[in-house]
Amino acid sequence: MRGSSALLLVVGLAGCIGREGRGVPLYGDGQSLRPRGEVARLVGPIAYVDGRDVTSLGGTLELLPGCHVVEIGGRTGQVDIMRGGWAATLPNLGYAFRMQGGHSYVIELRHDPTLGQGPQASGRIVAYEQDPEGSVIYVPWVRGRAAVEACRQWTPPARAHG
Repeated sequence: MRGSSALLLVVGLAGCIGREGRGVPLYGDGQSLRPRGEVARLVGPIAYVDGRDVTSLGGTLELLPGCHVVEIGGRTGQVDIMRGGWAATLPNLGYAFRMQGGHSYVIELRHDPTLGQGPQASGRIVAYEQDPEGSVIYVPWVRGRAAVEACRQWTPPARAHG
């Protein structure tokens, strides 16, 4: 997981990554969804989760709480006949998310509006955790093996019952 913050974004029309609705479950048999408060929601141009290729599963996934190593990189994009589309070449970056049930973990591409809206534009990659109340904590990309190991040692807090 090496990377840089360099990003080439090619824009046809403004597009966005959806943040509503349920995701593809990466737990159990994949047939039944657990209650939203029991799973973490992962949104973005995700290539791998814990070493598993998830590029064909879409941009919204659900995982059980715990440490999950998420990787992005390569060509990605989204085309919607009504909203337009975009394509980007992403650097190879990894994130060690300490996921909790009911929280969302988002990796998004943010267009830099100061550089115009032409066919090519620049932007940056931002990753963050959002709790059910809407509070956001930004998450840096992994810069060394120690960050992954620290994440793997972490235990999610016990869920409050009631």
